[in-house]
Amino acid sequence: MPKSIPPHQSVNICANFEKDAMFFCQALTRRNPRDARAWDCLTKSLIRFVRKYASNWSVPEMVVDDVIQEALFRFVGHIDDGKYQCTGNKPIGYVGTIATFLLKTWWKKSQKEGKLMVDPEDIFDEPVSEGPTDEDECQEKAVTQAFNNLTPALRDIIDWMYFKNLSLSEYANKAGITYGSAKLKHHRAKEQFEKLFTIFFTSCINGRTE
Repeated sequence: MPKSIPPHQSVNICANFEKDAMFFCQALTRRNPRDARAWDCLTKSLIRFVRKYASNWSVPEMVVDDVIQEALFRFVGHIDDGKYQCTGNKPIGYVGTIATFLLKTWWKKSQKEGKLMVDPEDIFDEPVSEGPTDEDECQEKAVTQAFNNLTPALRDIIDWMYFKNLSLSEYANKAGITYGSAKLKHHRAKEQFEKLFTIFFTSCINGRTE
């Protein structure tokens, strides 16, 4: 990831990025070289998003750092392989979804091991004490709504791969299908989830601004 730039140099550009989602996206997807200012602003937004839950639900600092780094790493990969495209939606919504999956994976694992007494699903139903923004609340609701509106078969592969940490080959073996079939199913699940997420997120944001 690009090195952070001094706050006094980034505050104005970050505000501009937040106001114009397409401008922000185009800056993030620019290559050779990448736009360090855009990545600095996105990283700050992601840190706020992840730490909000970490402070409220006692997520260890090491896990917080790992989630932030892994989410950014995967986001870069999605940009490089063309999975992420500029559609006018705010980039934090996309990378925040990646972070949400990573956080819920940790929550599920901790709960299974008896280290977490709170149901991870409850995190998406209750506001945090710091007072989340409308965008944060809409993102949380959109993630849950999108997952719940997937078909049972697509929810199954998302649950096993993202919440229970199975690899694609492990899921194929568990489901008794070929690797190619599992890969196709995974692609359909991700595609449908992203479509649903965009619909629910946009609907929520529009409802709050009217």
